[in-house]
Formats: sequence, structure tokens, C-alpha cells
Amino acid sequence: MPDVLAILSVHDEVRFIRLQLEHLASQGVETFVLCDRSPEPVLEVIESFRGRGVIGSRLYPPRDFYDWEGILREKQNIAASHPHDWILIGDVDEFRMSEKPGETLAETVVRVDAAGYNAINFVEYVFVPTREHPDHDHPDFLRSMRSYYAFMPHPQHRRTLFKKTGHAFEFVHTGGHRVDFVGLRVYPENLPMRHYLYLSPAHFEEKYHARIHSQREMERGWHGWRAAGERARVSLPSEAEMKQYDPEAPWGLEDANPRTEHLVTVQSAPPGRWWSRWFGKGNRAIT
Repeated sequence: MPDVLAILSVHDEVRFIRLQLEHLASQGVETFVLCDRSPEPVLEVIESFRGRGVIGSRLYPPRDFYDWEGILREKQNIAASHPHDWILIGDVDEFRMSEKPGETLAETVVRVDAAGYNAINFVEYVFVPTREHPDHDHPDFLRSMRSYYAFMPHPQHRRTLFKKTGHAFEFVHTGGHRVDFVGLRVYPENLPMRHYLYLSPAHFEEKYHARIHSQREMERGWHGWRAAGERARVSLPSEAEMKQYDPEAPWGLEDANPRTEHLVTVQSAPPGRWWSRWFGKGNRAIT
């Protein structure tokens, strides 16, 4: 029976870490956590899951900026050094599941592996606050935040669960979104991934304002609106622009018409100037 190891990166995500580790354990997936500037409460939660899902953790060496490329390379090294058959590359605010009701992610991997496939793609269902319901910054956000949209800027945007076949694998060049290796055979059905970008406008500012990105990564377009800068303010969408999640039918999320750009509008300094895909004057960057 193939075993699955999730490699998570955590950057001061105290709101998500416990729920994520509980979720992965319930899915039959073991976890290795790479911690980047994580405070003691986050580290304490990770330690409390040792022996019940978490098999290891590591502190990423401090940098003067948010070193996403370096973090991805470290994830790749961790994946290569562990004996698990399948690897899941993810972040702590991303909740991945099977496409079949009642089936765990580990059971999905068994089924997919037996069918001869060696990689799985996910549809990214993005959950954000709305003008009608702007504040979900509480422990019950998985229940209360129900407005979402499907996001897929190109096919197989989230090819992040894969089998180690003996060939070298690489996912750094895509910003951690898609793995590539010789002999790739992708399962034809997309699996769902619920992604919680931020829980309130105040959480948006707390999460993204302090991040300093490298100029190299920004020029690649890796961070998009996330690099809008310390003076950025998010403009919430209306629920009329989104779909509503039904917890009684959680697998009814359709992806027939996914968005190719995030439904996130960021206003940055100077006042009145709107910033969309690329970065503007509000950014801070390390060259």
C-alpha cells in the first residue's frame, strides 16, 4: 500500500496549523512541516501532533525577505530524502480531498496508483470574505466562510500530489504549483482543494503587509497581488460574484468555468491607483 507524505510550509499561520494537521491525519497522510519565522504557538501545535500525523519538522534559516524559492528548494530536498511513495506539496491554508464521498486522500492514492497514474491535479476552490460577510477570523471559519470561486489560470495548475518513480522531479520552476518529471502520467479526474487566502481585511493586512519579496521572484510574477506592499488594502467582492458552498453536498463544486485571475482587488498607494496583476509603488523588494 503506498504511503503519502505531505510537506507543508508554514509562515506564522497560527489560525490554520491545527486544523490542517487534523485534516491531513484524518486523510491518512503523514506530514513534515517546514517552518519559516513561525512563533512559539505554531511550533507548540506542531509538536503536539508528533506521533499522530507529524513525522518531522524543520526551521527554515531566517532571511531578510520571504524566500519562497529557497523554501521550495528545501521542500524538494525533503521530498527526495524521505522514503514515502507519494509526495504532497502544499501550504497550511490549502485543504485537499478526494473527489469521491467518504474516501480519504490516502485511499484515493491507492486507487490512482493501482490504475497506473503517478500524479494528481487539484482544482483550486478559493474561499474569501465578502462585503456581505467580511469577518471570518475565528476558529470556525471552515464552517462560516462559504463564498468561493474556482481558479485555474491554465490546465493542471495544481499538480502537487505525485509518486516518486526513481526519476528526478522538479517543482521549483512553477512556484511550487506543478511537478514535472520523466514519465509523468496524470490522473484524468481533478480533485478538490479548498484554499483560504485570508479571513478578514485585517487578516489580509497582517498576512501580506510584512512580507518583503525578492526582485527576482516578483519579476517572475510569482506573487501577483500578494506583493502589493505594506500600504495595500483589499476590496472585498460581493457574494453575487461567487458561488456558495453547500456543506451537505461538499462534492458538488463544479469547475466548468474556472476563473483565470483571482477575484481579489488590491488598492495600493498612492490613493486612487488600482493595482491588479503586477506590482506597483507599494512594494518592498530585495534585489
